[in-house]
Amino acid sequence: MLLTFYESIKLEQAKLSEVHAVVLIHRFSLYTVLTLFALVALVASPGFCEDPVPTDVRQVVVIGNALIYKDDAASAREHAVARGLIAAVERAVADLLPIESLVGSFQTLNQTVFGDSDAFIQGFKVLAENVTGKQYRVLIQAGVSTSKITEKLSQAGMAVGSQRLPAILVAVAEQHVEEDLPRYWWVEGPIPDLLPLEQAMADSLAAVGLPILDPMTMDPRARAAAFGQPAKLTAEAAVRMGGMFKADVVIVGMAGVVAAENTMGADIRTFRATVKARALRVDTGEVIAETAQQAVAAHGDPAEGSRQALASAGLQAGRALARQITVAWRNQEKTNTDIEVVVEGTRDLGNFVMFRRSIKNTFGVREVQTRTMRPDQATMAVVFQGGAKALADLLMLNTFERFHVNIYEVAPAHLSVRLFAKEE
Repeated sequence: MLLTFYESIKLEQAKLSEVHAVVLIHRFSLYTVLTLFALVALVASPGFCEDPVPTDVRQVVVIGNALIYKDDAASAREHAVARGLIAAVERAVADLLPIESLVGSFQTLNQTVFGDSDAFIQGFKVLAENVTGKQYRVLIQAGVSTSKITEKLSQAGMAVGSQRLPAILVAVAEQHVEEDLPRYWWVEGPIPDLLPLEQAMADSLAAVGLPILDPMTMDPRARAAAFGQPAKLTAEAAVRMGGMFKADVVIVGMAGVVAAENTMGADIRTFRATVKARALRVDTGEVIAETAQQAVAAHGDPAEGSRQALASAGLQAGRALARQITVAWRNQEKTNTDIEVVVEGTRDLGNFVMFRRSIKNTFGVREVQTRTMRPDQATMAVVFQGGAKALADLLMLNTFERFHVNIYEVAPAHLSVRLFAKEE
């Protein structure tokens, strides 16, 4: 039968609709497949549906073990996990601190960190577990917050990691029993052979990571410049001395020993040492730590009894000062100050270059830039950790062979300086 023209048109339209439907289904199916594939890939990717791991969390793998008591494997597993978490914190602390700090502050670590390990754990998972005889062992991966450990150690007076630490100069005089004059290293002439309190104090400061300056191994001219100062240093003299040795903090004070009344038999006597000391920032002269300590020793030899008492007092004083210094240094570090330094008398360019170099090498100076240069005047921008007065005080410690310096104006963020050539 022949189809009419109209029926032919209807048939072709039906065929086209079927083709369009197939194409549409195909396109929809392809879109669906691609979407599902993308979702599967996203779900399978590491970290999907997991909280992001903080950058201060260190992943530590350790083994914990416990004894199975009365066939209670479940309790043994709990104890093994708990011991593993303690071991994870111990491992993280050992990685943060040098061996000297671990040894010197082991008691402090046990009291401040190891006794509360749970406070530093940021999640864990048991990787494997095994029972051998009466031993239950677990392999644990634990996340340990290093920032929390660092904060806790800093509160206890221990410096950690890459934190910038102040260089310490110890200048404490000590009066030994049955001696007329005190002993101290800045005395002119032969250096005393034995300074037990100062050495013990330096050891306890170094145990928490604070760098200690040894004046005997540094520039002898700096020590010679300290000659003539009394045993009991004033704050001004101590700050000047600290500047000579490029110290950040100087510890000053006095210590002494007296023979106490207690005796045992005919030979053994007691000796009581006392020390008062304070720590000053060299850049500001501010007192950031103070302590007063006592210690007693018993011995038949007065010299040895005196030495033991002083050493014990020095250890106690050093520990007390270390805690205060590190906390104060962290909390009181000043922001950098932009100081304008106008220098006159720069016609001799060599003198100006030397003066500019001395500023750049001054403690606390972060950056020096020359902004303008005129025939006899230059303007510099100095980024300094402190105020203009503190910078001026430090610049006054510098001496030059060819010229001398006159700082004739000091404002909060401005210094006016004039360079005078020395007469031949």
